[in-house]
Order: sequence, then structure tokens, then C-alpha cells
Amino acid sequence: MQRTLFRVAAYVFLTIANASAVGAEVGAEPQNPVTEQGGITISRMFSDHMVLQRDAEVAVWGKAESGKQLEIVFAGKTTKTVADENGNWTATLPTPAAGGPHELQIRAEGSEPQVSLSDILVGDVWLCSGQSNMEWPVSDTADAEAAISGAAKFNSIRLCTVERNASITPLQDPARIRGWEIGSPKTVPGFSATAWFFATAYHEATGVPVGLVQAAWGGTTCEAWTGMESLKTCAGLEGLVERYSGQEAIADPGFPGSLFNGMIAPLSRFRFAGVLWYQGEANVGRGNQYRTLFPCLIENWRKNLAGGEVLPFYFVQIAPFRYADHLPEALPEIWDAQLHAFRSVPHTGMVVTTDIAQPDNIHPPNKQDVGARLARWAVAHQKSKP
Repeated sequence: MQRTLFRVAAYVFLTIANASAVGAEVGAEPQNPVTEQGGITISRMFSDHMVLQRDAEVAVWGKAESGKQLEIVFAGKTTKTVADENGNWTATLPTPAAGGPHELQIRAEGSEPQVSLSDILVGDVWLCSGQSNMEWPVSDTADAEAAISGAAKFNSIRLCTVERNASITPLQDPARIRGWEIGSPKTVPGFSATAWFFATAYHEATGVPVGLVQAAWGGTTCEAWTGMESLKTCAGLEGLVERYSGQEAIADPGFPGSLFNGMIAPLSRFRFAGVLWYQGEANVGRGNQYRTLFPCLIENWRKNLAGGEVLPFYFVQIAPFRYADHLPEALPEIWDAQLHAFRSVPHTGMVVTTDIAQPDNIHPPNKQDVGARLARWAVAHQKSKP
């Protein structure tokens, strides 16, 4: 009993600490500055060692002098574009089949390359989001030492982290990211364990390079990750929206839409193979609402991340845990809401954790099986393609 109370208290402390840190998060300097050479910049989402989605039309964007004509060269093909009156430029690149490494070069038309990125792989890129169980690092998992040393053989897995950032309005580009980095014993310990073990299982099954974009924040609710405009249009969420109507929006991780604005909307132009989601603990006690809220989030993300395309969305049914401040049925209500999403929302996949959890630990250390089970969904989807 004492151990259970300690873990609950620790989780509450971490949640409060996460929320109180928002001011520091918003004011911090970018860890991965924008690449700029010769007056041409490219979004900080693009750097050496990254992965681009295979067999796709991939957007690349940045800034340059208004009216400047640019050439972007990748994988033997050249794409031309022009910076608009505000100096913004965007180009769409056709990517080849999985492989690499490749170089990406940007230059003013007819000149030498002014921005050059190297060691770019082409494969499958996954957005990995949610709260603390998605953030939970490899270093704090079961048999972490073996997992970290074993990372040396997975240099075709590349890691990128969108740093915590809450915003009042949707951003056009990430405020801060860490990455891209080559998966290795040096870079893996602090990265999402669920995402990493998904990638290793997926790569071993397919041989395809994997890019992981982690955008997670412990102790956060589903509504914080859902765009406010979508919340307003989802039938059944009127009470949630009414609760915040009349309030001035604030850049706080507890405010609806704030994390969608600060961490997901900036990725709307980036191309993904699918989404991995591990969240729900912060919504325990509101299971009936989650039944509507979670499908609303999936629809919102698909509309913004894939232009309406049905992006595969694979998620984890949260682990058994004794929530001392809630009635016994509170957790099963979230489970039922997640099962409802799996049954009713197309191209979703759910993995269960009841057999690998620890009821006194809200962060079960066995993330290896969680990642592997998510990978089975993704591999099955690949095999089903014509």
C-alpha cells in the first residue's frame, strides 16, 4: 500500500512539475537552429542524418530573399521553386524507394549549392506522441543495459525530438527540436523506449530505414493535443468546450489545443508513414468523454498531418494501475473508450498491456513488448499493400 501511494504521489509530482515548467519551455532557445547559408534557410525539421518518407511527395520548406529562384536537388532529381513576397518557399520532392544515404542541396538557380545536407535515408517516418509512457526513456526500462548496447546495430534508425512547447495559436514550424541523430548507444538512452522498440522490431521485419519523431509530454490530456477548432465541431464535447469558453487562451500544457498548436501543427507539412500514440492516464475519470474525444483527436490529426489522408494510427491501451483518487470503474471506462476507437475508427490498431503491466507502477518498465506489438500492426499494414 505504501509503495502504491508513493508511486501515485510521484506521478502527481511529475505532472505538476511538467505543467509548471511551461514558462521555461516556451522561452528556451532552439536546440537545433535553422540551417542558413547564403541567405537561404531550411526548416529545422531538416538536417543531416534525417529520414524522409519513401515513395512519396515530400514537402521541404524554408526562407530566402523574396522572389529568389531556388533549385532543390535530391536523389538525382531537381525541383524548382520561388520565394514568395514574404520570403517563404516550399518545394515538393518525389522520394525514391527505401535506401540511401542521399544528399539534399539547395541553391539559387544556376549557382553553387548554398545549403547541403548529407546522410539522408529514405524509409518510413513515424510520429510518436502521448504522455509520460511515450516519453519514458530506454534507460529506465527493463534490461536497459542490453537494449542500449544493442543499439549499435541499428544505425538505420534515426531519432528526432520535438521539444515541449505549448502555444496559443498553431505554429508553422517547430520552435525547438533535438535531432536528427543516428540511433546508437550514445543517443538511445534518453529517447522514447516505446518508439525505439517499435522501430527495432519494424526494421528487423522490413529492412526499411526508420525515422522516429517524438512529440510527447508527461501528464497531459487528450484535449491538449487536439486542435480547439476540432473540439468545437465534435458532437458530445460541448461541455468540455463550454468549460473553457470565455477564458483567454494561455500557452499552458493543460489548456485544450495548446500542445496541438505548439507541437503537432508545426509538423503538418512533414510526411509520415503513421502515428504511434500512448496516452489516456491523464483522462482517467472521464472515460465517457474520452469515448468521443479520442476519435476526435485522430480525425483532427489526419486532417492536418496528411491532408485528409487516412494515416495509420496505432495506440496503446493504457496499463492497469490503482488510481487512488478515482472509482474502480474509472480505468475500465478508458479501456472501453479505447476499444471503441479501435472498433469504430478505420485504420487504427490497439495493443493491450494487461499481461505485461505492474498494477502499482503507472510506468511499466517492459516497453520492449509494447513496441513490438505496435510494430506488428505496422508490418501487417505494409504486407497488406498491393
